[in-house]
Amino acid sequence: MTEPNEIDMSAADILPTTYLEEEWVRAVNSRASDHNLPLAIDITGPYDRGLVLDALRALVLRHETLRMAFRPQRDGVQRAVWPTVEPVLDTADLSGADERERIRRLNELILKEAKRPTDLTRPPLWRAVEVRLAPTHHVLLTIWHHVIFDGWSSRVFFRDLTSLYAGALRRDQPKLPESEIHLADYAAWERELKMPDAAAAYWRTVLPGEPARLPVEDDGRDPQIMAGRPYPVIPADRVKRFEEIARDQGVTLASVLRSVVLTALRPYLPEQLVIGCVHGNRDKPELQPIIGLLSDHLPVKIDLSGKPTFAELTARVHDAVRTARRHQAPAGLIINSVAPPPGGGQMFDISINNMRHAAPLTEAVTAPDGSTTTFAVRDDIPATELWPRIRRPFSGGVRLGYQLRHNAAGDLTGEIWGHLPTFRTATLDMLGRALARTAERIASDPRQPVETYAPHRQRSRISELR
Repeated sequence: MTEPNEIDMSAADILPTTYLEEEWVRAVNSRASDHNLPLAIDITGPYDRGLVLDALRALVLRHETLRMAFRPQRDGVQRAVWPTVEPVLDTADLSGADERERIRRLNELILKEAKRPTDLTRPPLWRAVEVRLAPTHHVLLTIWHHVIFDGWSSRVFFRDLTSLYAGALRRDQPKLPESEIHLADYAAWERELKMPDAAAAYWRTVLPGEPARLPVEDDGRDPQIMAGRPYPVIPADRVKRFEEIARDQGVTLASVLRSVVLTALRPYLPEQLVIGCVHGNRDKPELQPIIGLLSDHLPVKIDLSGKPTFAELTARVHDAVRTARRHQAPAGLIINSVAPPPGGGQMFDISINNMRHAAPLTEAVTAPDGSTTTFAVRDDIPATELWPRIRRPFSGGVRLGYQLRHNAAGDLTGEIWGHLPTFRTATLDMLGRALARTAERIASDPRQPVETYAPHRQRSRISELR
């Protein structure tokens, strides 16, 4: 990418940021943050480095997030967008090793690049490496800071990259939908949005919730690392059973899965809990072609009082989410519309991200001579080895986050993310095992009270001192 000393700071347009972007920049070290996401694309067949570079140039012009940075100020954070930023495609050659060694060294390279700090004050906030594995097998590795990239963005980047490459290869115009708005346009709308009185009154009844008594080891307010630990796979037959429960109860599978998480955590939870439910925030068609961090959290208040059965809990969760969605607004606007949490705390300490299975990203591009080049996103990147550092909790990095991933086989996999040293990795592993055991018990018989399934509470050092 363009080196920092080549950047003309006066050439940038100064534009607004979203609430989440501002919160994110203030929660990390803006000069050196390692909260990065790797995206690796296998390219098999004839390979033209020049066309890849041309496609990246076109992407830079198409998406302002590829030529922007942030300017932290005392009274907020600004977005700086440059007219253009010239991409530089770095190279790495692993073709001299055998296949097994190539994969090992590739994964090592991916983690090394992802852990390199990003300066959020200088563009670009992404970088690319071309990795040669064989004459007809390359990997395009891109590293994105999470503040400009979410899960949806990976599909946008892949679609645009392959379309632009195909258009250049065939010397025709790529058929890409016009970008109606950019992320700064959405941010401006978000900042101008006013909370209706009825919605503000509703959120004041929701926030703040009662604090959870999680099994923490260090209750400090300044976590340093977000650690991800995989939980045991919940097999497809259990997930199908949860789908049956959802149909029987007239609720969504997401409501059942959120209820499974809450049941596994029940020994640590108060009777009136607020959780964060992640949503893509891409319902409007004009937001779907944007590369950027648009996902957000919806605060949802869950009533756990009265010893509900699991079926009753799923109904409560389902109704609570539906009610919250009727008053949905950017999380930053919500917190500005109610009294801030006491002591500078968060709206919620626990978030649940239900990530539906999506079709594999793969595209075959045929050249005029009939040769074919295939692009395919690698899905074997070890995400749990990426432990980013943060300065304080924020809605994108709460104290305890559950990632519920549905894979092609129908299994439920994922990670539990927690702060170190607030939690130990052994505690996160314990919570993962509790989730899998609780899911097994519920799938066997979903009619019992929630307390019946919940694992025995393990007392932590903090809870013993209270």
